[in-house]
Amino acid sequence: MTLHKATDGTYQISVLATAGETSGVAYVHGFIDFNNNGVFDEGEGSDIVETTNSEPGLVTLTWSDIPQSVDTSATQLGFRVRISSNAADIAEATGLAFTGEVEDTTIQQTFPPRGPKVTTSGNKGETQTSQVTFTAYGQIDYDFTTVNTIDTSKVYKLVVDGNEVDDTTLTVAGQGTYTLNNTTGAVTFTPEADFVGTATGIVVRAWDKNGASTGWTADTATNGLENAQQIQSTYTLDSVYIPTVVAPTISGKDVTSTGLQNVAQTGTPTFTDSNGNAVAASATYPAKLVDSEGNLTDSITIDGEGTYTIDPSTGVVTFTTVETFTGVATGVTVQLETSVGTDEDGYPVLETATATLHSNGSCNNTNYRRCEHCSNHCYRRCSNRIYRYGDKLGSDFPSLNQHRHQLNHIFYRFCNAY
Repeated sequence: MTLHKATDGTYQISVLATAGETSGVAYVHGFIDFNNNGVFDEGEGSDIVETTNSEPGLVTLTWSDIPQSVDTSATQLGFRVRISSNAADIAEATGLAFTGEVEDTTIQQTFPPRGPKVTTSGNKGETQTSQVTFTAYGQIDYDFTTVNTIDTSKVYKLVVDGNEVDDTTLTVAGQGTYTLNNTTGAVTFTPEADFVGTATGIVVRAWDKNGASTGWTADTATNGLENAQQIQSTYTLDSVYIPTVVAPTISGKDVTSTGLQNVAQTGTPTFTDSNGNAVAASATYPAKLVDSEGNLTDSITIDGEGTYTIDPSTGVVTFTTVETFTGVATGVTVQLETSVGTDEDGYPVLETATATLHSNGSCNNTNYRRCEHCSNHCYRRCSNRIYRYGDKLGSDFPSLNQHRHQLNHIFYRFCNAY
């Protein structure tokens, strides 16, 4: 005999019973040692079923409000069935009955299969693959020797909103597309280009050779067994696959500007994400200066040095010195908070990074001048130098002419004050 789970907390078993030819009616009462402690405890009795069979016929006994059994080692349970023409005589598992009989035996308990939770992670835009698996328990119905297994003759099924579907692909808007190989359990997730974060996931169901599916719910509060599938409204022991797309981080690169005394300098700190892509400021995600108290602003003035301003939409920083300042300036920190993708609800995922603009000293040596074409100090911006280090503008000035055509603008030698 095999004990079958009818509904949550309800179990049934069928036995052959007869009322005989004399009484015309008999009552059947069953007892199962559900907790496997060797005795029939209170609450382990079935309903009492009346039978009028004059010949042996099936009688179905039902146990209600029984704690869910998940101890898969308890494949055999003690079973007692009593029959009598007087229902009161068999109300308990033991005691005197003036009619009928009692039978003790061992019955088989079967268990439905289970699936695990499977997770993967990958970079933004990267396809992820995994495998859903399932485990069967106990033995084949009415067979104490043949081990139960997953029925590979049945294809795995996607479960959407609690319903089994025949499709093997599922697209979740704003996240990506899942593909299931319904014979091997291989799954592939192709994320949408801008999606980052943990995806909703998919649910996959299988069946064992007893015909039971993984679509059952564990009574976690009673037996401590966690339901692997908790992404749909009804939790189950179906297998669930949940991919995560890792949001890239961003980092800043410091930049140094140089210039002449009382001449504005500019510089643009740069930012890249962890996948090597350039990240730029924009009107939507502007760059800001960070003052000494950590506040974000578009302008910072440093006494005795000058004022830094930023174009928020481009990240270009301008340093306007006071007329008398020379030397190395304090510098300023630039912060960029920008979107690196969108989450499962379509909201931007933000990352923040900082970089520093360093401003080198301004030259106060009037014997040296900046490039007339690019308006920056020659030594910093120009790859070719017309004059040797330390030379002054003078008799060799005509030698510039031979370089004008090639370089298209005039250079002056770099300043030896640097």
